[in-house]
Amino acid sequence: MSQLNSQIGGYPSWVQDPAYPLCPCCEQRMRFIGQIDYADFDEYAEGIFYMFICPKDSITATIYQQS
Repeated sequence: MSQLNSQIGGYPSWVQDPAYPLCPCCEQRMRFIGQIDYADFDEYAEGIFYMFICPKDSITATIYQQS
């Protein structure tokens, strides 16, 4: 069951296929920290921004997906 909206924590509600980034330093899969629905900022926008972090190396990453 997919819910496409903003959230902190939990599991990502992927619009497309799952796309967990790897940390460029330790090459481990980064931890999901939240997602933002672009429609929360612009009523005509679509898509989700996914945010990730590598706690070991203090590096973040963002992925954007839309249908």
